[in-house]
Amino acid sequence: MRCFIIALALTAMSACSYNVQPTSAPAVNVYSSYDEKIPGNWAVVIDEDTTVINREISPSSYVCSAHNYPFSTGNTMTVSIQRTMSQIFEETVNRSMIPSIDEMTKSMMDGYVFVRLDSFSPRLSCSTGWWSAKCTSTVDLSFGIEAREVNGDKFATSVGSTKSFDGDGGGACGEASSILAEAYRLALKDAMERLAERASNSTRLRD
Repeated sequence: MRCFIIALALTAMSACSYNVQPTSAPAVNVYSSYDEKIPGNWAVVIDEDTTVINREISPSSYVCSAHNYPFSTGNTMTVSIQRTMSQIFEETVNRSMIPSIDEMTKSMMDGYVFVRLDSFSPRLSCSTGWWSAKCTSTVDLSFGIEAREVNGDKFATSVGSTKSFDGDGGGACGEASSILAEAYRLALKDAMERLAERASNSTRLRD
């Protein structure tokens, strides 16, 4: 144990950055009261502030506190949202901006779906283990969704998820980045499934 504490101290004097490598996580299990998808052709629009989120994560604990963990979501949220929407809507087309009523009419769209990220909070805490640090990451995510039909009918809701993951942080705390990535994947997958269930079971979107 004494040797491990000395090793941690030596590591702290040579701080490192360990990039988090997140992955996409579209909805997999969608519990719906309907056998068929929501009918029609829908534009899927993702808020530009949701496309790429950058954070620099510092552990809240003393252990591993000398290191930082740059976290860029990249296209993982965009891909997850687009694939999730394609599972619950009959036809989807990805758009960068909300289409006007005239645009939807000309393109024979039934409406649009707008998704935004409301909150994103990744956290990391580590403690001293026997041979390496033991780390826990918790990620809070919440999304808002608004769907508007070409005739003006509107559906809006929000979903959130909090997921944690524990693991071995490695002797130099490098593996903590993988723990952050897994907590993010679990939270994103859970949020996507909740989002899909809310939309899929909406009678307003189906009537």
